[in-house]
Amino acid sequence: MLRLAKSKPGPRERPTLQTFRDGNETLLRALSSKLGSALLTDTTVTRISRQNDGLFDVRLKRQAGEESVLANSLVMATPTDVTGRLLSQLDPSFESPLSSIEYAAVAVVSLGYRKKDVGHSLNGFGFLVPRSAGLRVLGTVLNSSLFPRRAPEGHALLTSFVGGTTDPAAAKLKSEELASLAHREISTILSVKSAPVFSNVTIWPRALPQYNLGHAGRLAAIANLCSRFTGLSLIGNFLRGPAIGACVEQSLSVAEEVRKKLAA
Repeated sequence: MLRLAKSKPGPRERPTLQTFRDGNETLLRALSSKLGSALLTDTTVTRISRQNDGLFDVRLKRQAGEESVLANSLVMATPTDVTGRLLSQLDPSFESPLSSIEYAAVAVVSLGYRKKDVGHSLNGFGFLVPRSAGLRVLGTVLNSSLFPRRAPEGHALLTSFVGGTTDPAAAKLKSEELASLAHREISTILSVKSAPVFSNVTIWPRALPQYNLGHAGRLAAIANLCSRFTGLSLIGNFLRGPAIGACVEQSLSVAEEVRKKLAA
């Protein structure tokens, strides 16, 4: 692989970290603005069925009441448990392979400090913590060192991750307990001398899909079931990687497939 990379003509490109100036919500706001009234929020899908003409009949429950939407193509981008429950209305065989995909819970703990209270230079991306270290923090990203405007002048923002498959109990802790835990552990690593001046904790119960033994077989079974329903596609971090980039690439690919089918 290294020899192949060196043999490619032209300048070599180095991967770089990118973010939106005002956070990832920028992407969602842009998509929402582009879709306009076609985007329905505060809406629950209660049932999915297939008509004799091949159209999907999607029943929706909204504040104004219930309604039905007919569609040539149906793209499911919901969590696997929700996808399995809804698609089992088309074929009960969907529920087993989808609901059996496990997820690990992760708590995201963001702590803000005065730079003068941090003994470490904070020059870098961050660090990962091996399980052999006996700590509960999985790793920490030095947010304010990576991107501008992530902390006020003279301050630093550090985002730590707690939980995962080796520590499922972490997601059941209170926000105050998680903030205290993260502060205590990263203080030793980064020589932090005082308590944080800011903290924010978000717990994601189904953060990371686990590609456990047999996962390829489950995906093959899901793909086989989808092939029986022309126009049905699935998107999610359980398919080709959990990263945002992987999900975006997958989404663009599915969107192009739908566009071609509708244009045919």
